[in-house]
Amino acid sequence: MHVIAGNTPIIAAITLVRNAIVRGDAIVKLPSNDPVTALAIARTMAGVDPAHPLVRHLCVAYWKGGDESVERVLYHPAHVEKIVAWGGFDSIRHVTRYLQPGLELVALDPKLSATVIGPEAFADDRTLAEVARLAAADVGLLNQEACFNARVLYAVATPEQARRFGELLYREVQDIPADLSTPAKRFDPELRADLRALRATSEWFHVIGGRDDEGAVVVSELDDPVEFHTSLSGRVANVVPVDDVASALRRFNSYTQTVEVWPDRLKTELRDVAPLYGVQRLVSLGCATDFRPELPQDALEPTRRLVKWIVDETRTDVVRHADLFDHHRLDPDLAIEVHREVRERGRVVRSPAHGGMYVLGRYADVAAALKDHETFSSASGVFHPKAPDAPRFAPLEYDPPEQVTFRALMRPPFTPASVRELTPAITDLVRGLLDPITRRGRGDFVGELAVPLPLAVVSLAVGFSPDAQHRIRELTSDTWSKMPAGDNSFWKPFEALFRDEIRRAREEPGEDYLSSLVRAEIDGRPVTEDELHVMLVAFAIAGHETTMNTLSHLLLHLARHPELQDRLRARPDLMPAAVDETLRLWTPVDHGTRVTTRETTVGDTRVPAGSRVLLLTGAANRDPRQFPFPDEFRLDRGQPRHLTFGQGIHFCLGAQLARVELRVVLEELARHGNHRLVAPATRYYENARHICVDQVAVEIG
Repeated sequence: MHVIAGNTPIIAAITLVRNAIVRGDAIVKLPSNDPVTALAIARTMAGVDPAHPLVRHLCVAYWKGGDESVERVLYHPAHVEKIVAWGGFDSIRHVTRYLQPGLELVALDPKLSATVIGPEAFADDRTLAEVARLAAADVGLLNQEACFNARVLYAVATPEQARRFGELLYREVQDIPADLSTPAKRFDPELRADLRALRATSEWFHVIGGRDDEGAVVVSELDDPVEFHTSLSGRVANVVPVDDVASALRRFNSYTQTVEVWPDRLKTELRDVAPLYGVQRLVSLGCATDFRPELPQDALEPTRRLVKWIVDETRTDVVRHADLFDHHRLDPDLAIEVHREVRERGRVVRSPAHGGMYVLGRYADVAAALKDHETFSSASGVFHPKAPDAPRFAPLEYDPPEQVTFRALMRPPFTPASVRELTPAITDLVRGLLDPITRRGRGDFVGELAVPLPLAVVSLAVGFSPDAQHRIRELTSDTWSKMPAGDNSFWKPFEALFRDEIRRAREEPGEDYLSSLVRAEIDGRPVTEDELHVMLVAFAIAGHETTMNTLSHLLLHLARHPELQDRLRARPDLMPAAVDETLRLWTPVDHGTRVTTRETTVGDTRVPAGSRVLLLTGAANRDPRQFPFPDEFRLDRGQPRHLTFGQGIHFCLGAQLARVELRVVLEELARHGNHRLVAPATRYYENARHICVDQVAVEIG
């Protein structure tokens, strides 16, 4: 006999799955607040195979709870041997009146959940905002109806820090999309009265929000939760400042089910102690509602009732919740796990971030979108969000016919003939940058090689002056720090630089490409200053950024794997494969966005016209459907099929030049002894899109 709760539909599904596993005869009592889910599943099972044993031994029914005319007859050892009861104290207490020899109660008794936040959350504003966003998922999703939703959040913080966190948490809960969480339809009147009383009279609690039953955050001044914390619902949370984690532990008991933890390192500290207080489940912050029904929730297995136990769910999936995916809130290592979850979640993930996006992460879907420029337009910008009035980068952020015009004007420095002509100069540049490092026997391959080489090469190819070459990197970093924040002040210094370069090319023309570009025409008219600017900014940034980041990752991987250096030295023919495997495995441009020009369908998902679509190139390049053992660096993958250079009309103009630069570096490194890493290297995002390495400190020989 299953008396199930109705606070989330998955409980009905879990009940029927568990019954199928034990092959029991089962009566399932439908809850009054969800009389549909279990019945729909059972009727579907009967429709598929009415004679199946799981169908023939299953009964789904509804009667009003407490109806003795039904229950006194049914709840008897002659008819059932176990009552599995979910629900609140009243429900469990009601069932116990029917217990007698031969009738066992398996009580999935009511639980409450809490959160522990370490002091690292308060290191800076950005970290605190991220923690508040993750915590909001645990508080607000499922309308705070589930036992694993957070109610009380213990923060190792001062009261002032706790109040700041409470304000951020309140705002983040209000920003949860309506399809994931809404304000309570029927707010608890007793809780409403308690909040009003605190707001009016209490010196020890600070109430944020809650005036319109939209949810609230109560911040305690001392290390005590509010007296009514067990009744918190309707997206109401209580933030409690504590001196240390041990102070939070003392608040847990046998009614504590899930404890959400940030940072994850705290779980090592809690894992062996929390079970002694009764805690059943530890999860990473933001993952509480990402419930896994195969886990031994509520100590269901009999053997687990004889010991103290705990489940540790250390998760690093989609920003800790797939439905809240935000490409601006990841670090590169977490992004690998996030991308894996996006791929496994389905062909399309709908994210509410930045006005709403459709996220594609599978190879076939990303490749198809890149090729279909008529449906997936880049004319609204591949960076998102982007500062208003920021320039478009030609030709990538234009559709035909403008794209065709710009691409024709920009192609000459990157033709096969131009690249062959430039290759000896590239070799000289690499040797000149490597020689000081090899003479010293040590150096930083990022600062001394990966950064200056692409800047020098693009300057040679385009005809930038030495002054421009030295300023481009600084201006690029300034662009990435300001553009996502809506600050377009980065553009004026670039414009000034380009005006000087254009003036020099006109007044002192040479044989370089820039001297011819400033005299080019479009349909019989001179190229305008603005048109020159959108081409030059693309040359300046795209011409060095991606090669710089790919080279940094290649050098880092080689430093960590001396056996790979030996193999490439012995087999130079494998160097092109090493270049392309680096481009695939550590995609230098992690993603780009498009906007649909018409309604389209991806899998079973309808994507309306005018929708922002995020194409996760980095995820596609690790799709196991396309690349066996996708997380391994392998030199036997054959022809390169990665999407790093794009597809279709926007295929990267500088792809061949970049490959030559990377190959020449490998060839020149092979002339020297092996290099090995002597200091940690950190990977980080610029503009949430370009993956950089801070240093590759090595010793050589």
